[in-house]
Amino acid sequence: MGRSCVRAGTTAFDELRQVWPSTVLLALAAAAVAWTLAIPLALFAAMRPATRTDTTIGIASLLGVAIPSLWLGPVLILLFCVAVPVLPFPGPDAHGLAALVLPALTLGTGMAGILTRMGRASLREVLREPYILAAHARGLSVHKVMLCHALRTALVPLLTTGGTQLSSLLGGAIVTEKIFDRPGVGTLLLSSVLTRDVPVVLACVVAMATTAVLIQLAVDLAYAVVDPRIRIG
Repeated sequence: MGRSCVRAGTTAFDELRQVWPSTVLLALAAAAVAWTLAIPLALFAAMRPATRTDTTIGIASLLGVAIPSLWLGPVLILLFCVAVPVLPFPGPDAHGLAALVLPALTLGTGMAGILTRMGRASLREVLREPYILAAHARGLSVHKVMLCHALRTALVPLLTTGGTQLSSLLGGAIVTEKIFDRPGVGTLLLSSVLTRDVPVVLACVVAMATTAVLIQLAVDLAYAVVDPRIRIG
């Protein structure tokens, strides 16, 4: 990709290599938080339609989508670093998994809200299929029907949404990186654009585009794992 126009003696790849692991770690942690929250909430909402549980989960998921990282991040810092100091304060000296908790929560909350709403709608549609009624008729428990039959089919649109969200996290975490003072590809891309460091900008764009293609390929392959109909076809 050539050499940096701003930092003499440094290649664009060197600039990207310094921040890429931090961005990937944050994106994976945020995705783990989102999936861990979304799947149980979507299952509870689908199993109890038109109840207080369903309404509460729907409102919570909507708030997760609506609350911006610019507000959520400082609130989490005030709660868990100032009021109840159980996590390290953000900064260059914050390292380890403990320093990753708050950024992952900030970045994963919005993704969790999207996945929850998508999962709830997908599960409701799947639960109306004839093979779900047949599974109940064979005497299978509700939990087994939900986990082994309904959830596997409902995961197909969730994988699509989750893969797209994960791709966007790699370059769209600029606000979160700034709030928690973490290095990242988004911050590097923004600073390189402002300083007109064209080789570094190209390196960031190529890296994010390549990663997005690989993620979508992994999602396509995962379709055949969760849905046997796709594999047989």
